[in-house]
Amino acid sequence: MYCFDLDGEELWKRIDLGRWEHAFGNGSSPLLYGDLAILWCGPNDPKGRNVLLAMNKKTGETVWEQNQSYGSRSTPLITKVNEQDQLILGYSKDVKGQPDNKSGFLYGFDPKTGKEIWKCQGLNSYCYASPLYADGVAVGMAGYGGSALAVKLGGTGDITSDRLWLPPKNFQRVGSGVVVNGHVYIVDENGVPRCYNLQTGDEQWKVEKRPGSGASTWGSMVHADGRLYVLMRNGETLVFAANPRYELLAINALGSSESTNSSLAISNNEIFIRTFKHLWCISGKK
Repeated sequence: MYCFDLDGEELWKRIDLGRWEHAFGNGSSPLLYGDLAILWCGPNDPKGRNVLLAMNKKTGETVWEQNQSYGSRSTPLITKVNEQDQLILGYSKDVKGQPDNKSGFLYGFDPKTGKEIWKCQGLNSYCYASPLYADGVAVGMAGYGGSALAVKLGGTGDITSDRLWLPPKNFQRVGSGVVVNGHVYIVDENGVPRCYNLQTGDEQWKVEKRPGSGASTWGSMVHADGRLYVLMRNGETLVFAANPRYELLAINALGSSESTNSSLAISNNEIFIRTFKHLWCISGKK
């Protein structure tokens, strides 16, 4: 892990964090929280080390670390729950389709200390998507045909009994979803968009045909101004209304020569798209 200033000068580095012991490598991004830089190092199961590591962002020195048995490729989420900052992260063994969903948990940690606050059972395969939180409810979704869950937060210890829903069908998910006005929106890897009621898990969208050209996606949903954007692997951007009534608003293609595994980034009314060949910036007239 490296730290650079805005002129590109290296300030510190950590080259003692071990090696990736998994065929697909890692997928988690670091988080900045107060004076900490927090990195989830995983998955390395079953051979290596899975660790949630917090470093002083100015020096790189370890402040706390939390070793775990299993891994995921998920980037943790830091949010405020009942006036308390919490770091939410899900992980599981790779036991796709395990019917009892007992191999993995969604966890809540204190980001200042790394201490576990709560855990909820129900994830049963690798987690690629990041957790979601809104209206007192946390959502965790596994990929590789794995399960998903929503749980009401506020308790401590094992809060599996506070779980609100666990969908009967499992899907492959890579990108993360979003929560807007009490609904969870996500696009499966195969390009099928889904909308769930946050409190009940009821699926609102019944899409029989994949929109656009039917491409797959590894991208995460992005919400802006009442619209949901997701970047497909062939360079198409699908735009949906952030509404429990399904509505595809637009399909924007970059061209047949472009492909990508990334997500859109939106800043200051500009959309940034990273493909294997180019970095695009799209905006209105100024």
